[in-house]
Amino acid sequence: MNIATTFKNDKADEQTARPAFMRDGSEPFLEMEKSFGDLQEVLSDVECLSGAESAREIQKMRKELESFLQEVTFIGQIKAGKTTLVNAMAGRPGLLPSDVNPWTSVVTSLHMDTQRGADGGAEFSFFDEEEWNRLVSSAGRLGEVSQRVGAEDEHDRLIEQANKMRQLSQARLGSSFEKLLGQRHRYSEFDNDVIRRYVCLGDAFDGEDDDDRQGQYADITKTADIYLPMDFLPSSLILRDTPGLNDTFLMREQVTIRAIRNSRICVVVLSAQQAMNSVDLGLIRLISSIKSRQVVIFVNRIDELHDPGIQLSEVKAGLLKTLEEHNGPENPTIIFGSAMWATAALNDDVADLPANSGRALRAYLDVTDELVSPRECWNASGVPDLYECIGQRIQHGPGEKLINGIRKRANNIVLGLVASNKVVGLVANSNEILKLSDDRVVSRIAQVEAFARKALEQALTNTFNKFGSRIDRAHISFLNRAVDALLHHLESFGEGEAWNYSPDGLRVLARSAYRALTVSLKKEVDTVFSQVAEELVSAYGDIFDVNAENFSIQVPEIPDLPPPVTLAKTIILDVNTPWWKTWSRNRRGYDALASDFRELIADETDSILNDLKLVQLEEIRKTMNETLQQFLMEQQSILADVLTQSRISVEDLNKLFGVNQMEAREGVLEMLVEELQVDVSVANETDIDDD
Repeated sequence: MNIATTFKNDKADEQTARPAFMRDGSEPFLEMEKSFGDLQEVLSDVECLSGAESAREIQKMRKELESFLQEVTFIGQIKAGKTTLVNAMAGRPGLLPSDVNPWTSVVTSLHMDTQRGADGGAEFSFFDEEEWNRLVSSAGRLGEVSQRVGAEDEHDRLIEQANKMRQLSQARLGSSFEKLLGQRHRYSEFDNDVIRRYVCLGDAFDGEDDDDRQGQYADITKTADIYLPMDFLPSSLILRDTPGLNDTFLMREQVTIRAIRNSRICVVVLSAQQAMNSVDLGLIRLISSIKSRQVVIFVNRIDELHDPGIQLSEVKAGLLKTLEEHNGPENPTIIFGSAMWATAALNDDVADLPANSGRALRAYLDVTDELVSPRECWNASGVPDLYECIGQRIQHGPGEKLINGIRKRANNIVLGLVASNKVVGLVANSNEILKLSDDRVVSRIAQVEAFARKALEQALTNTFNKFGSRIDRAHISFLNRAVDALLHHLESFGEGEAWNYSPDGLRVLARSAYRALTVSLKKEVDTVFSQVAEELVSAYGDIFDVNAENFSIQVPEIPDLPPPVTLAKTIILDVNTPWWKTWSRNRRGYDALASDFRELIADETDSILNDLKLVQLEEIRKTMNETLQQFLMEQQSILADVLTQSRISVEDLNKLFGVNQMEAREGVLEMLVEELQVDVSVANETDIDDD
């Protein structure tokens, strides 16, 4: 059951446009929207010339352009300033609270919609019973790990914290606690108090009616979705604020991994004072699994530096060194800024900045004047640079991919119209057009569809099997090396000396295998789609007695594959706890210890690799099949329209088309074919894998 709630927002009528300087950095978004608009005009022309079936397909394409939406996920540690930065980018200082409950694992998404004229509501989802029980019964993944290795003290401490969390939650929610698990609360309007009720730390209190108390649902809230108008950029965006990764139960890690899998751009927010310290290795693991062009590093809180102009070069050098040492992304884009400065600019209170922050701002701008304008402060904050960078990544990534894909699909419809024109010409001369009966037409197309599905399934199966074999070999090799290293350690130092072994080698091998899968799969699927296109052209020749000049079918764009972010999942070898001493104490003899260690690490790493081999590959299979299905449906629509033209009577034909109209139509179709050509060089550049 979902609980629908209406909350009156007294400030809803007071919404005004964001400051004009918020449009700084919007050039890539404007260029992309112009490209979308130009394509919309071409699609409108195609729709006017199309039959009923093809027109519906064109309308779907136009809808895809209109609803184009990209997700930008912000990750980082607690207190790195992610939430303050996200608020500033939305032009809503203080919208999302920064003092979140350290127990919760809330992913908060700001849906910034260009179509909305006012705040569009909010929705909050709760952990279901299974998720909640896993969190509080076993103390989350870290509790499971501690229990597995026999670290009783660590496990007991985590269980104690989990019990405290359960008690506070039940005290807040009373008898309605269990009923709420797995449910959603929806609000048609909201204010800051509503948000704080779900994502902020609160005190225990009695009474179910007092639902205005801060933090009432915080412990059980999993995700929060806030819907806002977008009045300073031409494109809709989702800004996704994830919880900090350095928490006790590792629940934030799991929900953050899920969020990143659905995003094409990931902004890593670091604090300038401690950019990429040793605690941030979990962040490095996450971004190492994502293509470099999809990662942007924002070093926040430069207002806390004494002299940002001088110190930033030192911070950047240290950051690049750390990334290189831990196999992070190469040549990452790094932007420096201050969410505090951005907030001050939006609130028009630059003059009221704390003394140290104000001095840092003037030093950064190299000005002695005490007066710094809001626009100068905004530009110094790094937010315009971040927006411009995000816009470029979207424009030259998913934006161009969508445009190229729709151009190909629309061009197929235009080529179908060319064939239809030939049919009309033959009908006018009373020639026999159809070579097959209706039943045989259906049978012929069914043959093409069966061939397409079988060929795609075979390509996917072969590629997936090769990937699985490569992953299994890498896993065995890793386990052998780990056990050999353990035995060497035991022979050199004995059991009393602490020992650790990094699993990064396995992650590197798995990432390499996944990159090989990506390259191979795109080639294999593109080959299948090309074969299907040839089969369709052949089917047209079998069905119609028409030789349409230059008739061909363009294959669809291959969808991007999700990044293997599951490789960032923390396992026992990543945990800096004294588990080794406790675990090894109960083993007798080096051989027994080595054998048990191999089993322990195999079980740990299986959870990661199985997610790649099962969950991730099944997601890829589903995406590829959906792409093929869309392609076949569009081709069926084209065929249906050509068949309609072939059955038109000469009398009706004369009413619809005359010689002059036919010639004009041919000229328009030729121009549309030219306008819908895909720039191959741009398409190839968009598809380059920079990993």
